[in-house]
Amino acid sequence: MERRMKGKIHGVTLGEDQGEHRQENVKTLLSGQQIFGKREEDNPFDSSAIKLYADEACTLPLGYVPREIAKIIVEQSKFGWTYAYEVTEVTGGSPGKPSRGCNIDVIARKDD
Repeated sequence: MERRMKGKIHGVTLGEDQGEHRQENVKTLLSGQQIFGKREEDNPFDSSAIKLYADEACTLPLGYVPREIAKIIVEQSKFGWTYAYEVTEVTGGSPGKPSRGCNIDVIARKDD
């Protein structure tokens, strides 16, 4: 069984003060590209936080799964659901809107 949830990566314009170059990393993404999530149970703002990365080694940070979707992922993972993340569209980057955003599909899978 497979389900998809649509979302937008949150926090893509943040992280510069921590040495993260999220905007630079978002610029490299392509539609259909797989990206990778890593849960941050010790996140001081949200124990369900899932940080997204452009690479499987989790060295190129992008931002976070939207909070409401992350809560679903954490809860449903307890019941055997697994999750993958795919870029659907990179937005922005124009003279009027120089910062970029990224729309994603969160793909939930469970073996019957």
